[in-house]
Amino acid sequence: MVNAVFEFEFNNQVIEFDISDKDLMINATEMGKIFGKNPAEFLKLKQTKDFIEELKNLPLPFNETNEERSYADNQADLESMIFVNKIDGLWMCEILALKFAGWLNPKFEVWVYSTIREFLPNLRDNNEAYKQIVKFEDQLEKLVKKLQGNSDFQSYMLLQEKLKKLPYRIKRNNQATLRQYRQLKAI
Repeated sequence: MVNAVFEFEFNNQVIEFDISDKDLMINATEMGKIFGKNPAEFLKLKQTKDFIEELKNLPLPFNETNEERSYADNQADLESMIFVNKIDGLWMCEILALKFAGWLNPKFEVWVYSTIREFLPNLRDNNEAYKQIVKFEDQLEKLVKKLQGNSDFQSYMLLQEKLKKLPYRIKRNNQATLRQYRQLKAI
């Protein structure tokens, strides 16, 4: 799993958003520190407990729905909503973190909501792209190791290295000229 924890700042204070899994988790300990409040206080409130119970009864609103899974398998559980890490503190799922942000401060609630809406779709796409890059680079590395003894492959790699040393700007700006040169050379 690729670590995908991103830091955003609110009033010069860092709040971490974790999109490593399908569920967005937000560091509630960091959220509370900004306002001098502990997330445990919020979790003890009757209104919060009732809210969590309602979330448990609904299909996961913060997960993609999988039609092959049963309704019971798609229900939220406390572990998917709240995660405690001894190093970072308490993390909350997106919906619960928004409720916590509203309890802390209305302006902060709007900031959390805006941050989620504005940045996270792109971050998720980028995270998926990074996963693909890592996967493909691993495959390339294995293939290179496998083919290193082949003389044609060694020639290919040498030419690739020479191409890399050419100024990038020339290669990028002159693609049309390079195409024309290739066509003339073929005649």
